[in-house]
Parts: sequence; structure tokens; C-alpha cells
Amino acid sequence: DVGLKSEGFIEKSEFYDKDKNLEIKINDNTEVLLENIETCNNIIQLSREKVKKIQNWNKLEKIYNQNETIKGKIINKIKGGFIVEIDNIKSFLPESLVNIKQQRDYEKLEGKTFDFKILKINKKLNNIILSRKDILFEENTDIDKNIIFNNIHK
Repeated sequence: DVGLKSEGFIEKSEFYDKDKNLEIKINDNTEVLLENIETCNNIIQLSREKVKKIQNWNKLEKIYNQNETIKGKIINKIKGGFIVEIDNIKSFLPESLVNIKQQRDYEKLEGKTFDFKILKINKKLNNIILSRKDILFEENTDIDKNIIFNNIHK
């Protein structure tokens, strides 16, 4: 029920997560996007997935603007880098930004989850560039600062 003369329809698959678990119960409210109204048949086509995708993009833009980190799963190796999935959105991790030092055993990374920095985000082009190297560099810098601080105060 979307408050119009006819009821809306959503594909049944849009109510399940990627592990096939039902995300909603009968009588629950959920946000949907009005995709199409067929006036001759009184059919209102809705989408829950598109709303979730918009919400995920907004979340990623906020994280980018606040220079925060986000967890993502490396899905597979492609030419020049990796595809990383973050909240069901595919992003790109260039090979040069995987680690501080050059790495050769890339196959060990596939299927693993890491923290990433978002370097660039372009919603219109459906493009996100990530870095793991930035986070590792910051962690090493923090360790170096602690070592220097502790040595000075001994």
C-alpha cells in the first residue's frame, strides 16, 4: 500500500539480503522508489533496491567528505587492481594502493575484508577509487610517533 488508488508491486527478491535472509515482515514499513505507473492496467512498479542503493551512495559520500574509513571486501583481481564491494556497491582499488610496499601474493587478498579510505567518488559515473595504503601509512606513522614519544620520555 503506497497511498495511491492501486497497490504497488515489488519483486519478491528485493526483500532478501545477499545471504537469502528475509529482511522485512508483513505490515513492516519500508522506503521504496516509484519506478513506473501503468495507467491502463493500474500497475504501480516500485523498487526497494534502488532506495537502498541511494542510501548506500549517500553513506559513502558522507564517509568521503568526513575523511573516514570504511570496511570493504576484495572481490576479485582485475587489470591494474581489484574490485572491492562496499555496501553492495562495487569500487576500484588500484594495485599501487594495496600496500605500503610492493606485494606479489595478491590472490591471498581475495575474499578478505579490510578498512579503506575513499580517495575519489563520482556518483554520476558510478565510480569509487579506494586506498588501503593510506590507512597502513597512517597506522605506521602513529606507531613511529609513539616510539619517538616513548624514547624522549624515558
